Amino acid sequence: MPRRFNPTSHACSIRRSSGRRAQTSSAEANYRQAQAAYLRQHSVDQRATSQQNIDTADAQQQTASLVPQQIRQSEAAVEERRQQVQQAEAQLEQAQLNLSYCEMRSPSEGWITGRNVQLGSFLQGGVSFFSLVTPQVWVTANFKESQLERMRPGDKVKVEVDAYPKLDLRGHVDSVQLGSGSRFSAFPAENATGNFVKIVQRVPVKIVIDDGMPKDHLLGLGLSVTPKVYLK
Repeated sequence: MPRRFNPTSHACSIRRSSGRRAQTSSAEANYRQAQAAYLRQHSVDQRATSQQNIDTADAQQQTASLVPQQIRQSEAAVEERRQQVQQAEAQLEQAQLNLSYCEMRSPSEGWITGRNVQLGSFLQGGVSFFSLVTPQVWVTANFKESQLERMRPGDKVKVEVDAYPKLDLRGHVDSVQLGSGSRFSAFPAENATGNFVKIVQRVPVKIVIDDGMPKDHLLGLGLSVTPKVYLK
């Protein structure tokens, strides 16, 4: 759990440091005043003053002689407070960093689906507990390799959706995968029997939707579509 940082303690440290500076300034003023009084009483004719005034000035001067030491002590206390403030700031920064670990930020807006986690569940690293469906929709069309001769990125496409027959989607070819679908499958097919039978390969083509997306309902993943590419 991240450590809590009390901003009130931080503020108190700053006020105390300011108080130390005020005490130092006051001590320096008293020191100068006592020295001036001492010099004044010892520089005048004894007939112009009294022994009581001289004794008082001597006592004040003796007390004021401790001021430099008190100033050094105050400066050391101020430096100690400053270090405490820096330490508190470092603790606050670490606490904010620890708190950020409790937040999981999505790389994109969208909708959560396939959720298999509940409040209070203990999660293990590397485990998928939901999927994120982004607003960006595209179609992956598996064309025959014999249909790709003239197909190029940028070609206009009309897409029909089986679930919504009246939907008129328009888009364009974004890219053609550099390899057939079987090549990128988890277990590519290998013909090791010696009897070669030519099988027409399918190549995934990414089609980006440009126009016609419905606003009242969303297109779910895995729907069947029929794309028609207009070749140049």
